[in-house]
Amino acid sequence: MAKKDADKLGAAMSRSTRSGGKGFSSSFAEKPVVETVRLAIDLDKDFHRRLKITAAQHEMSQRDLVLEALRKTYPELQD
Repeated sequence: MAKKDADKLGAAMSRSTRSGGKGFSSSFAEKPVVETVRLAIDLDKDFHRRLKITAAQHEMSQRDLVLEALRKTYPELQD
């Protein structure tokens, strides 16, 4: 490891100890823990572009757009 990289790593690690041992997470609001799983879906480039544009137009994330569409289409999936 180059000295410059080692210095950067050391500086980052010392920052995390100053935050009460919580690392970088202490700078963010505590969020409730929700158990989730990741689902990977291959999309063609054009569909992904349209999905991204549509989500932006609705001021929401792509994830939220897809989840909302699934919940509306399949209400039995609601919690």
